[in-house]
Amino acid sequence: MNGSNIETDTNQRNSSIDIDDVLAILNCIELISKPRDFIEWLKKYHNLKGTLHIFEGYKFAIDTLCRMASDQIADQDGLGLEEDAILRRALFAGIPLDQVPNSCDKTVVLKNLHAVVQKLLRSTNWITYKFALSEFETKVLSTFTRIKTAAIFNPTTKVTNIDDMLSYLSIFQTYIFLSDTHSGFPHGYTQSLFERDLIRDRYSDINTRHYSYVFEGYKYAVQFLWYQLLGNEFQHSCVAKLHETKTWMQFDSYFEKIRANIITPIEKQIGYTFAFGKAISFQGNAKEYAGELIKTIPPEPKLSAKEILDQKLLWYNIQLIDATEHTFNGVASFLPLLIGEIHLREKDNCKEPLRIIRLDHPHDDQGRYFISYGILIDVISSHGMADYSGWLLFYNCLSSDVNSGHQSIHAATNSL
Repeated sequence: MNGSNIETDTNQRNSSIDIDDVLAILNCIELISKPRDFIEWLKKYHNLKGTLHIFEGYKFAIDTLCRMASDQIADQDGLGLEEDAILRRALFAGIPLDQVPNSCDKTVVLKNLHAVVQKLLRSTNWITYKFALSEFETKVLSTFTRIKTAAIFNPTTKVTNIDDMLSYLSIFQTYIFLSDTHSGFPHGYTQSLFERDLIRDRYSDINTRHYSYVFEGYKYAVQFLWYQLLGNEFQHSCVAKLHETKTWMQFDSYFEKIRANIITPIEKQIGYTFAFGKAISFQGNAKEYAGELIKTIPPEPKLSAKEILDQKLLWYNIQLIDATEHTFNGVASFLPLLIGEIHLREKDNCKEPLRIIRLDHPHDDQGRYFISYGILIDVISSHGMADYSGWLLFYNCLSSDVNSGHQSIHAATNSL
């Protein structure tokens, strides 16, 4: 299969990469991942204890932020990590990453990040959570610290240092992804990269009841994050009353208030538009700084024969053209199509490899077999948001029998 030598993106290592979003999200995770401070804050400002009910909502806030971080690393240039066609296609097709091979650095980092986060989320109380947090700090937050040290600050605003700018960027992430809850859960609570969690499933009765249960702890966790981010300004801000909300819709009503009272004044103050700016960049490959997230190799997935074939075919659909009974729809059709695709790619100066697959089907105990050829027909929308590609599989094109008269066709096909 031509596609088995999967190409790897290296251009991203040769230029600076915008890491505003991912760095800001990781900063939010670091600020909120202080359970002792959170419990003390609950007592001081709300005269509340860190009950198990609140604990579950606090974990939900952590889960939301970690999903945001994973999405940034997966879908964007992220941290300059190498990715390949297998990962890109798996993400596009919604294939859970535990069914994807460790074929590139980005896949390895995403799997290891997920494994550490799951230990946090499986905690049943504050004590077990603190034990899991120790590993999370060593493997994840220390990576964040190393990358931040290597980051390049572009002082195009009135902000003069990277830490202040990172605080402002974190405020914006908290506003956009944690404060927008009009759907009945946070905007940042995206589909997991490790689940076939279709969007409609997120609105199921079971999940809706779960969202209701975790709301109480979530609102306090997010308010604690605002407290961390705003410092002395917190008491005089609109989010100081965020805890008074009783439902997700009431919580969402603060979205416009935060825009008017926090985001817009900051943008005017520092001369920067959050949605369009590029304040922090990174040059190189985060592999050098990822520590255990890259050094630890996750187990390869255990797949069925069907799942292995799906993976080899990059999870595209197959249109079978059965040449068992006829000749015209076998190699006689495949070869002109192959030649045409080659010439079209040369004409368009296409850099993407043409993907061909050959399948050998055992025929008898004499070692003879039938041969099928497949060609991936690329059909990508002009804006790149839709992929209608698929395989044309010419089934039983040829026989391996040297006396079948197919020798010249074998030679012509292999030469191409």
